[in-house]
Amino acid sequence: MSYLSECEAFKILGLPSDSNFNVVKKRFNELALIHHPDKNQNQGACEKFSKIYKAYNVLKNLHYDGNTTKENFQSPPNIFDLMLTLEEIFNGVVKYKEIKRKLIDKYESIVLEVEVIPGTLTGTNIVLPNKGDILSENGVAANVIFIVKEFKHDKFTRERFNLIHKLEINVMNAFRIDQPLIIPTIDGDTIEIEMDQIIVSTTEKKIPNRGLPYPKDPNGKRGSMIVRFDIKYDQSKIKLPTNRYELELSLKELFTGCKQTLPVVRKKLDGTFETIQKEVDVEAGTLNGTIIYFENEGDQEEGSLPADLEFVIVQIEDPIYKVRDFDLEISSSIDEQQAKNGCELNVPTIEGTEISVYFEPGVTTGTTKRIPNYGLLKPDKTRGDLVIRVDTIVKLNKDKPIIRPLSLTLEQILTGWIQKVKINRKVYNFRKDCSELKCEFATIIIPPGAPDKYEFVLENFADESKGSMPGDLIYVVQEKPHDIFKRDGANLLYRKKIYECLLCRPISIPRLGKNEPIVFLIDDDFNRKKPIEIFVGFGLPIMNEEAKNGDLIVLLDIMPDPSSPEYPLWLSLEEVLNGVENKQIEQVERLFINVDESQEKRKETVNVSIEPGIENGTIITIPWAEEENGSFVAFDINLKVQDKPHPIFERSGADIIYKMKVSQSECNQVSLEFDIPTLDGKLRSETFTKICKTNSIKRIANAGLPKPGSKQLGDLIVKFDIVSNKMKDDPIIHKVSIPLEDFVCGTKKRMKINRLIRSIDGKMQSQEKIIKLDILPGHKPGHEFKFIRMGDEHKGRIPADVIFKVFAKPHEHFKVNGYNLFYSHKVNRSEIDKGNYTFMVPTLDGDPIEQTIPSRLRNKTIKINGYGLPKMSFKSSIRGDIVVNLDINEDSVSPIENEKESVDKVSNSTKPPIIINLPVSIEHVMTGISIEKEFVQEIMDENGQIINKNSKLYTIEIQPGCLANTKYYFTKMKVIVMEMNHQI
Repeated sequence: MSYLSECEAFKILGLPSDSNFNVVKKRFNELALIHHPDKNQNQGACEKFSKIYKAYNVLKNLHYDGNTTKENFQSPPNIFDLMLTLEEIFNGVVKYKEIKRKLIDKYESIVLEVEVIPGTLTGTNIVLPNKGDILSENGVAANVIFIVKEFKHDKFTRERFNLIHKLEINVMNAFRIDQPLIIPTIDGDTIEIEMDQIIVSTTEKKIPNRGLPYPKDPNGKRGSMIVRFDIKYDQSKIKLPTNRYELELSLKELFTGCKQTLPVVRKKLDGTFETIQKEVDVEAGTLNGTIIYFENEGDQEEGSLPADLEFVIVQIEDPIYKVRDFDLEISSSIDEQQAKNGCELNVPTIEGTEISVYFEPGVTTGTTKRIPNYGLLKPDKTRGDLVIRVDTIVKLNKDKPIIRPLSLTLEQILTGWIQKVKINRKVYNFRKDCSELKCEFATIIIPPGAPDKYEFVLENFADESKGSMPGDLIYVVQEKPHDIFKRDGANLLYRKKIYECLLCRPISIPRLGKNEPIVFLIDDDFNRKKPIEIFVGFGLPIMNEEAKNGDLIVLLDIMPDPSSPEYPLWLSLEEVLNGVENKQIEQVERLFINVDESQEKRKETVNVSIEPGIENGTIITIPWAEEENGSFVAFDINLKVQDKPHPIFERSGADIIYKMKVSQSECNQVSLEFDIPTLDGKLRSETFTKICKTNSIKRIANAGLPKPGSKQLGDLIVKFDIVSNKMKDDPIIHKVSIPLEDFVCGTKKRMKINRLIRSIDGKMQSQEKIIKLDILPGHKPGHEFKFIRMGDEHKGRIPADVIFKVFAKPHEHFKVNGYNLFYSHKVNRSEIDKGNYTFMVPTLDGDPIEQTIPSRLRNKTIKINGYGLPKMSFKSSIRGDIVVNLDINEDSVSPIENEKESVDKVSNSTKPPIIINLPVSIEHVMTGISIEKEFVQEIMDENGQIINKNSKLYTIEIQPGCLANTKYYFTKMKVIVMEMNHQI
């Protein structure tokens, strides 16, 4: 190896040292046209070109610009000689050369693969880019250049692509044109040539296409072999023809070398023949076709030179190996499982040993594995390779497939579904001869529009066992039921329920996998008997048909419009008598139907005018007053007039009935004068003639209700109830408990009573009777429902009245006082001091109310108007209030919720609590006050002896409105109960 300096490189090219790279490049092209071996066949041209090329590469790697500054510095190339035999040049060869290269401040050894193509010329530079020295951190690795050179051959010399063979021949044989000449060839064969003229020293025999191949020639063109003669002048004797024998040897004998003793029959001088034992020493690495000479040991004849004895090596065909130049090739067969997963084969070597060769997974027919230096010996004492070729892959039986369901939504089927899945399966480890669990990943691809039960097959992905191929893993598509659509092939079915009132409005249909719906209007020729709309191309993709979709089929279920809700309009008889202008009714719900068929009820307050004399059961319709838009349909509010029960009168059309009890003694009188009440609140004096029986009636004209559509009034009907002078039993009272919410919205109860009645024959019998209680909004706890004479019928007595008294069940949040509800909320003082403390107050309507407490709280009571119990009034919307009492846990005072715990501590202590009366004036109770009080705490031992006394200052916050006898507990060191009394 030698290096050129920059100055030497310029000198070889004949350029000044300040030349830029463009000048260098131009000069190199000029010299290459003169000295390149393809252009100049003179001796020494190849070496001259090699020096020029080397100088050019040095300057190229330095890469000068016009100002002779270096860019992207590359180290000078590393140059090595590559010595080859003529056989290697003839066949082409891959050489593995170990070199040492410098890496900045150290050296390393690397093995480079050098490929020499057949027919490569001597002196050819084989360049391996960037495989050489790296001399600086930012430098580029140098190129490695191998210069092809050849070993001297014992039979041939080379002239470019021609081979020269010099044949020694006796002068006498030069005249024998009848005897063919045997000439060796570079490929190990021999050829016979016939001479058609006497051989002289200048005679040449040219044998076409027997030389070296032209590199990269597509037609396989070769040079010629030229036989030149060296005539030995011995005028006295002629050499006899060579005696040739074939020596058959095995491949192993050729590899290791051997000695063979062979019988040779030769002619003696006396004309007889003799058999001699000739020992042939075959060297290790001898090739097939090699000729071993024994000069002058052949036939003998008087007057002639003895013949040469020649043994031609013939290799016996080996049952294991095939010879490829210096490589040995072994054919092998494996099964499908080994080919798929990789396998390890034990391969015999020519030395008689075995080596283990591993094939990576994915072996196919023709796959080879090359083991360097396990082939035949080469002339340079290196060895060829051992090549293992897979010729046959044996088929195996396949296991049953594994089926796995794959649940997909219609949206996933619409767009197609690609998912990388993790698969745990058993695989067979051929090296360890056991099964192992392996995690693998595979990608499942479901095309758009895949049908139900579509199968996606992962070949050979099932569990693996020895001696058989793994089965397939099959994912079978199973469609998930869709909330909206049903599938029919590539078509989608959508059933839509729609009200009659919405048919004239735009109809919105959802699209699968799209946010934008389909909006359409129904045509005038719409068939209501078969309400179907088809949207072409809006279904699922048709698999394997590009840009083609099924249809979206819409089935319309036309529903009749819902009836408008009716709400009772409770009117007192006084309101019916006089009429009402703009009666306000709150929390009335109006029905709306949106275009998406959803129903919605909105509460609103309506005003209605009541005409005098309106009949019971009359429907008052309140239409939608605002302009409708296309997003909904508003229904009317229907108010059904219902008479409130009157404590005195009953209604019958425009007449009112007043029931009046009279005694038997009063009935015997000829005329009776009574004060009869009227609806206007006055008393009217009327005289009635003799009353003969119960339910007798007397009419008072024009004292009833107005007749609708007329100015006339109905009558006041007095119905008499004749009672005996018997004693009446005491009333029977039943208590009925109902939830507090029922006092807000009203409810109906059916109560069963059992009583004794007297039959026609005078016997007593039991009777079961159902009593209906109509609890209306506005009835408050304690309201009584009285049923006259519904008690037992005892002889000589008037049956008792049955009274049902309604009470409220205990409520989790509220306590009742009249129409007001009281609610207690616990809160810490620290939370209030933070400012704007917000909490939720429950209501009987179910909608909690948000309340905010300011940081400076002056009152512990908050009143929320209009959320208590309804009041029985002409204005049904009047309600009581919710009163919120704030239960504040002061920082220095134990919270109320811990009062029980504190009392327990007091009761469990060995000493009674200390009770201290704290007098507070009424003014301080009204305004609130903060009092600091010093108390002495006694610390006792286990025997109750006082061992120490501590004085401590306590702060007591008296809240506005504090009640008398309020107790405060302090439990830090000793339970002290302080009872606060008000001075009133």
